[in-house]
Parts: sequence; C-alpha cells; structure tokens
Amino acid sequence: MVNRKQTDAEVEISVVIPVFGSEEVLPKLDKQLHRVLNVHPASYELIYVDDCGPDRSMDVLEGLRRASPMTVRVVSLKNNVGQWVASLAGISKARGRIIVTIDDDLQYDPEDVLSLINTLDEGGYQVVYGIPKAKGTIGRGGPKMYAARVGLVDRIFGKSRTESFKAFRRELMLESGFLKTTFHFEAHAKRALEDSQVGYVDVKYRPRTSGKSGYPFVKKIALLLRFGPEYYRSSSWFVASMLFLLVAVLAVVLPVHLVSFRVFMALTFVILSVLTLIISYRNWKRGNAMEQFIIKEYR
Repeated sequence: MVNRKQTDAEVEISVVIPVFGSEEVLPKLDKQLHRVLNVHPASYELIYVDDCGPDRSMDVLEGLRRASPMTVRVVSLKNNVGQWVASLAGISKARGRIIVTIDDDLQYDPEDVLSLINTLDEGGYQVVYGIPKAKGTIGRGGPKMYAARVGLVDRIFGKSRTESFKAFRRELMLESGFLKTTFHFEAHAKRALEDSQVGYVDVKYRPRTSGKSGYPFVKKIALLLRFGPEYYRSSSWFVASMLFLLVAVLAVVLPVHLVSFRVFMALTFVILSVLTLIISYRNWKRGNAMEQFIIKEYR
C-alpha cells in the first residue's frame, strides 16, 4: 500500500534539521522522526541542512534521501555558516504550514515533536518552544548554575525563554518579511508577537551520546555580542546592559585597589562602545537573512 504522506502535493509539516558533525546519530534521528511523524495524519517533509562539517554527514544524508525520496530533502551549503543560519537555509525551502526546528544530536527527543505541533494548533499560538526541564541537570554546574544562567539571560534580554527546539507557523517567518531583515529569529519573534502568542511545552532532554557541543564558552560570548543588540530597539540599552554585566563580573574578579573606579568605568564603557560599533557594522555588512547563506545544492 502506498503511504499517503509520500504522495501528497501539499506538505503540512516541515521539520528542519541543521547538521554539523553528526554522521553517527543521523540514521537513528531519521528513523525516530519518521516513526513519530507517521503517526500524525498530516503530510510531512524532513529537511536536512549540511553545514559543511568535518565528517561524512553529507554521505549519510544522501543515503537517507535515497531511502525516503518523498519525505527527505537535503540542502548542501557552500560554506559553514553556523546552526541558526543553516536553519534559515532549510526554512527558506520549507513547504509546510507548520515548521519545526530540532537539533541533530538527539538531545531533544523526536517524540516531543508532536507535542509542539499539537500545542501550536490547539492553543492558537504563533510559536511554541520546547523547554527541557532536565537541561539543568546535564553539563557543568548542575541545576543551580543553569538557573543562574537563565536568570542572567532574562535580565539582559527580558523574560522570554527560547530554545532551538520549536514549532512555528509558516507566516511568522516566510510571510512576514522576516527573511528580508537581519534579525535573529528570537529577536524577531519578541518584536512581532504578544506574550499570549507564544507557548511553551515541557520536553525531555538527554545526554549527548556522541560528538561534542559546537558552542564552547568563547563562541557563546561571540554569539551574545553578535545577536544581543537585536533584542533592543536602541543599541544604547544593549551597551548599558553589557556595561552592567561586565562591571559586575570584573568587580568580583579584580581587586578594587588595583584600579580607580572612574578609570575602570571609563575603560569598560569605551570597550563596550567599540564592540557595539564593530558588531553593528558587521550586522549591516552581512545583509538580510537570505544573504547570509549560499545553497550549493538542493535535492
């Protein structure tokens, strides 16, 4: 019997998976996603985006596409652009009424995809985030350190929990002009949506079984400086927030007697102002969302 999902011209659900260095887990991830989505009555597609990793992920993706040619699509990028921009490349090719983004490392459980989709539909939300309750128990520091990090981010960007695991309506991205802006998705959603339009679902979060995180501490700081200004309507508020953060950190690290408070504050403000100017210039130079990636091949 022919699977109806694989013959429908109109796709209801698009799942976008940015891929980097995950050849070992891709077959398992693909199998689980197919099993979960086959339970749902709507038609679907899986869009894998190869972000030019160091392993043989692209070869594995080609095998997955050949095995399921009606539901698996592969986007191959010309160069490495990072997780979010790789996701944008896949989103730009999505045909579904609902778009889901999920990481490639199986830390998020594919079983929870349906929870996000059902909550989005039943609650009338524009976007639903999968919030991992157990995330604070995995990695460095434990729950207390994780809670402290979340609290710090909330203070800087406002209280708006976000995760890369989310489901949202097509119009939020593809019909709102977002792809013609330079905004990060979360900043765009914060500006465009009311709190009542954003939903949250508790999801499972599992330890990494292979590979390592692509976001070491230094890279996280770089991302904060790159996308941070977008969360503010005025860049001066971002500078003020980062100034407060840096002062708080350095005040703990540096003995007060080593440098006068006035000199310390002046140097801190100058450094942050220069960084903000550099970041603003780079954001302007990088162009809109559609100009941040080049698709080498799409199948």
